[in-house]
Amino acid sequence: MTNGALMQAELAKIIEEAYGLFKTEPPATVGVCECDRCGWVEDPRDLLTLPLRGLADRLFCDYNWAANLDDQPAMAAGLWYLLPRMLELVAMGQGLSFSDPVLSLRRLTDINFRTVWPKPNIDLVDRFFDAYLLDQIHTGCAAEGGSWRSVNEMALPLVLAVLGGCDLDRLLRTFDSVADPVGALQIANLRGIWLQREKPPRFADHFLDHKPDAQLQLGAWLMRPEHARRIEAIRPLVHPDLAEMLLEALA
Repeated sequence: MTNGALMQAELAKIIEEAYGLFKTEPPATVGVCECDRCGWVEDPRDLLTLPLRGLADRLFCDYNWAANLDDQPAMAAGLWYLLPRMLELVAMGQGLSFSDPVLSLRRLTDINFRTVWPKPNIDLVDRFFDAYLLDQIHTGCAAEGGSWRSVNEMALPLVLAVLGGCDLDRLLRTFDSVADPVGALQIANLRGIWLQREKPPRFADHFLDHKPDAQLQLGAWLMRPEHARRIEAIRPLVHPDLAEMLLEALA
C-alpha cells in the first residue's frame, strides 16, 4: 500500500472514530445568526433535521459565515454535533478552495476547544490535522520515469489547520517526519511560493494575516538551514519541469 493510500485509510479511521466520539442528539440550535441580513431561513433547520452524513458542503459554508459568536454555548453544542461531517467533507476535498477556504475549521478556535473539550476529543482533532496534512503531502507528489514531479499546492492544509487552532509545533514535527524526496519537495513548494524573505521571514498567506504569530513560526520553520540542504540534495531526483521551483526555493 502506498503512503497516500495509507493516509487515506488513516483519515477514514479517524472520521469513523469522530462519529462515535462526538455522537449526540441534534442540539436545539447550531449557534448561527438567523437574521434577514445573513440570509439564513431553511439552512439552519437543514443542519439539524437532515441526516448528518448527508449534509452538503454548502450548508457548512453558510454555517461558518453566519456563526453567532455572542452565543458560545449554542455554537459549541452545534460544532460538537456537526464536526464529524465537517472533517469528512474536508478529507473528501469538498467545499475547499484555496482562493476562499470557506469550509474551514475556524469555529474550533472560536469556542476555544482546547480548554473546553475532553482530552480524547482534542487528541482526535490533532490526529486529523496530522493525517490530513500527510495525505496532502503524499498525494501531491508522484514519481514519473524515475524522477519526481506533480507537486500540489501545499498551503491549504496548513491554513486550515492553523485556522482550526492546531498545535503548530506538533504539525510541523509531522511535516518534518516525511522522508525525502517527498518531504523536501513539498517544503520547496512552500518556500518558493509562500515564503516572504523579509526580516523576520513570514508565511505570506493572507488568510493568516490575523494570525501573525503563526505566519512568523511557519516562516522561521521554512528558513531552517537543513531545509535548504535537503532541497539541494534532491535536485538530481526531480523532473526538469520543477527545476525552476527548486531554484526559487533555494534563492
